[in-house]
Amino acid sequence: MTPEAVFILVDGTVMTRDEIAGSLDGMLAWESYEIGDAGLAEPFVALMSSTYRRIDGEPRLALYQQTTVTH
Repeated sequence: MTPEAVFILVDGTVMTRDEIAGSLDGMLAWESYEIGDAGLAEPFVALMSSTYRRIDGEPRLALYQQTTVTH
């Protein structure tokens, strides 16, 4: 992420890079996953976009946004 990265979530929550990183502190990386006893739930339908900047030749996430799609 860029130093000024921002996440805008579907509920209106806006998170800075530090808040995003802090929410992931201590989380273990997934090595695999399994879906068991699957059931149906109300789907989460949204448009999601990401904007990247190239810094020192590497893409860095600058903005992530979710927008609810209503039917």
